[in-house]
Amino acid sequence: MKIALAVSQLGMGGAETSALRLAQHLTRNGHDVTICAMNEGSLWAELERCELKGHLFPHSALNSVVQISKSLANFWNQQKFDLVILRLANRISYQAAHMLEDQIGVLAILRNPRPEVHSFIAKHRMAWNVAIGVGPLVQQVGQHHNPGKTVLHVPNGVEIPSRSDLADRIPWSQPLRLVYLGRLFDGTKGIFRLPHILAACHQRQLPVQLTVIGDGPDRERLLHSFKDLNVADSVTMLGFQELGTIPAHLRQHHVLVLPSRSEGLPNVLLEAQANGCVPVATLLPGSTDVAINAPITGRLVENGEIGKFVDEIEAMLDRAAWNQASQAGVERSHRLFSMETMGAGYEAVIQDLHAGKYPLSRPFNQSHSLKDVPFGWRDYWPRPRLRSRLGKLARTLGWS
Repeated sequence: MKIALAVSQLGMGGAETSALRLAQHLTRNGHDVTICAMNEGSLWAELERCELKGHLFPHSALNSVVQISKSLANFWNQQKFDLVILRLANRISYQAAHMLEDQIGVLAILRNPRPEVHSFIAKHRMAWNVAIGVGPLVQQVGQHHNPGKTVLHVPNGVEIPSRSDLADRIPWSQPLRLVYLGRLFDGTKGIFRLPHILAACHQRQLPVQLTVIGDGPDRERLLHSFKDLNVADSVTMLGFQELGTIPAHLRQHHVLVLPSRSEGLPNVLLEAQANGCVPVATLLPGSTDVAINAPITGRLVENGEIGKFVDEIEAMLDRAAWNQASQAGVERSHRLFSMETMGAGYEAVIQDLHAGKYPLSRPFNQSHSLKDVPFGWRDYWPRPRLRSRLGKLARTLGWS
């Protein structure tokens, strides 16, 4: 099957890395997969190493959203893809999906439980055939927002390390090696909690060190916060790391700290456990409590409870407790969250879609009118030109 996997860009984040892994799995299963992106992102170079095809869609700041969406739809139609997988809630990709020929199936991936994300996807329900929620809560919210549509659940999957790789993972020792891995963005990730967690560990005189892996818009503020709380000497900022090195980094740390405010089904939790790194994460019902079987494979903490994070980190200073959790996490991830398990779930949905189980007739194909695509009036204007014309109108009316 010829498949287009649409992303905004391939940056450092769970959504992007899972998109790469899904593309790898589908390719290994004989599908012809092309990752389509508007911008490269830091992981774009990984495509060649992973032997995957990529297509960067050309666009200009002078193009309107309508123009870009129409061009993207034309590309997908002309290339005669059998299936388009919408991996992120990207406005242009979803609008383009309305203008696809009816024989091209569209699979929407729901990754986040936030209502505003699901409201956006529901707005485009006439463009996609079937949806997959990566976690039970995501699936439930998606189904609530899309009555009459099919929203299924297929959990994320991660690459399973070999026995020799696991044999090389760091044994329990002191200082306890903590790691945060992910995008450096406080909004959903809660990364500004990390300095306070580390400072509280120091106040209790716990022997811990923290490594931060990743990059993002809040990197400098995070670094300043470590300095302001006098814990910078216990922090190593590694920045962006190539995708292939992440499992080895996890195997060189004892505890993954994830203080997020919102998640779908975090890949990093699954990958950490698969590699023997015990997670201590925010309790997010339907998300982190699915990824972690607390307290057996990791620990969960009420949202924002800094002291509780420290309590659970301190518990991992017990050698037996850490060893038990580390091994239990490895076994559970291998059993439930392998790429093979995820791939089998996707394959079943894709084959059902191809067999006509989720038929869809897009209104645009009957009317050929853009009124059947949910564009706003701003979408018809190139952004610089729109700002210029609105500014001229404001000056004419004496508003500025």
